[in-house]
Amino acid sequence: MKSFYTLIIVLFNSLLSYAQFVNESGITLGGTDDDWGRTILSDSSGNLVMAGIFSSTVDFDPGAGIFNLTSNGGRDIFIQKLDSNGNLLWVKQIGGQGTDDIQNMILDDKGAIYLTGAFQDTVDFDPGLDTYNLICSAITNAFILKLDANGNFVWVNQISGSRTVKGNAITIDVNGDLITTGYFTESAFFDDRTSIDTLTSLGELDAFFYKTDTMGKIKWIKHVGGPEHDQGSAIATDLAGNIIIMGYFDDTVDFDPGPGTETRTTNGAGDVFILKLDANGNFLWVNQIGGTNNDYSNSILADENGSIYALGRFTGTADFDPGPGTVSLTALGAGDMFIQKLKSDGNHIWVKQIGGADSAVTYANGYSHFLDLQKNIYITGNFRQSVDFNPGIEAKKLISRGEYDIFIQQLDSNGNLNWVKQIGSSDYDGGYSIFPDRDGHFYMCGYFGQTAYFDCGLGIDSATNNGERDILLLKIYPCLPTTIVDVSANLDGVTITAGSENACYQWLDCDEEFEAISGETNRSYTPTENGYYAVEITENNCIDTSKCIMVELTGITKFGSNDELSIYPNPTNGRIFIEVGSQTGPGTLIISDIMGKTILHQEFNAIRQLEIDIQGPSGMYFLEFISDKRIQSKRIIKR
Repeated sequence: MKSFYTLIIVLFNSLLSYAQFVNESGITLGGTDDDWGRTILSDSSGNLVMAGIFSSTVDFDPGAGIFNLTSNGGRDIFIQKLDSNGNLLWVKQIGGQGTDDIQNMILDDKGAIYLTGAFQDTVDFDPGLDTYNLICSAITNAFILKLDANGNFVWVNQISGSRTVKGNAITIDVNGDLITTGYFTESAFFDDRTSIDTLTSLGELDAFFYKTDTMGKIKWIKHVGGPEHDQGSAIATDLAGNIIIMGYFDDTVDFDPGPGTETRTTNGAGDVFILKLDANGNFLWVNQIGGTNNDYSNSILADENGSIYALGRFTGTADFDPGPGTVSLTALGAGDMFIQKLKSDGNHIWVKQIGGADSAVTYANGYSHFLDLQKNIYITGNFRQSVDFNPGIEAKKLISRGEYDIFIQQLDSNGNLNWVKQIGSSDYDGGYSIFPDRDGHFYMCGYFGQTAYFDCGLGIDSATNNGERDILLLKIYPCLPTTIVDVSANLDGVTITAGSENACYQWLDCDEEFEAISGETNRSYTPTENGYYAVEITENNCIDTSKCIMVELTGITKFGSNDELSIYPNPTNGRIFIEVGSQTGPGTLIISDIMGKTILHQEFNAIRQLEIDIQGPSGMYFLEFISDKRIQSKRIIKR
């Protein structure tokens, strides 16, 4: 069965009212067993290509029609093409009697599709009427498969071996050549249908790097390894044709695949490596990320300047500076996500951490990321329990509804949080791949179990799986500048009412840094304490926030006393208003930066309200309000 439905899923940070995104539509596909979307791309015409795995029988037509495919074995591969509206163009199936897997996919400028993964037993890799069988000679063999833009078979290369071989990632460089990475055990045989090249592992598992032309003809093959388990997990190229590989290694490994030597030794059970090779596979540099426990590599990309963005997960304490300096982060939970930016020469620029506070259960893992034209970073993955998704000072916590929930997150070019949103059921859910199209939309694919809820405020839409886990595909588009949200709010006695009707509402406490007021999601809100309140409104696929409205209730005071300071807006762009609970006598106002330097010192007579413009760069500031032998302090964030 399948579902096609319209969702109103707003992606936002409640302190920001710009650059918002909302989910336009979603597709779920699935049968009675496990079905996952693994990788999603968009071609130059705006069509989508999604690949993943399925078991049993699944209807792959998201519309009114039926297009059933039934797996040949325990698990088969599907490759599906949809138009920009989610209509099925075609779907193909690859699989034999065993368990087959797709790991990664890339498109060329003609729309041809290249896929890599692993297979067992005998598999026909021609999804058409003809047959092109490959026979697995061991536990698993790797494949590199080319289909044309219509899903027709072009060629397939096999990497066989004496035990286990797997393709993990594939990319295409500026010259149109393909580079694949993965791992193998003992001996591996790289067959391009005209010749066979052989590699022998140096230990349990070795990482391989394999370059071919667009017809699959081998250009070169390299490998690195030590006595334990080493593998290439993700791969990217820059505009100079250099190759960046991210992977995992254990023990001591020589990362120069040529005659030179460049060894690294893990700090713990397993570390992450980032290796840069030139277009001919020659060593340029290698970085190591690791602490006392296991660390994992998931996704890597390079921008037009050659800067590198690495996404993964770490445990324990890890040093992220490859140079003589130290940039140590300590995981807050059982596993924390990291996103790191490096210069093209491998030198550290910044690193951000996403995690929870309970080392036994909290978990965050980013599987896929991309950059937009402004170098905002979009990430998807999954998380467990309570996780803070703001790598900055202020917390932005999400709590999973089940075992693992999906998150979709946008960071700015400096790694600061713009927004984050979650999708979750009571079971296991995950976002595997995220990618933009030519029109400014972006897409996420993954899987979900049970009934998954899609948030607008506290959630208004849901989807229920058909079997174990189902395929999830979301299309997300920007809130256009021409869209108008009515953000007026009017005070009638002690009740505030939003101007917009039939919208999604979340009332906020301006005095508590715009904290969402639990359960207050109706159009009207009646405060129980004095203070300043605003409403966050989702309407016409966009989100915005009203101005703060002061509410004074006779005989009721906000917790603390009449002398409690109210500062708004906070965070601020510079200008703030300071409200004092009751009129005060002469005193002093001092604002200091995070280094303790005084940037404002102002004497005042009796006041009730002050207006101040904070002069200085973005960051944290501290305000001291001194009067009548009392000192009150507040923290202020300037954006």
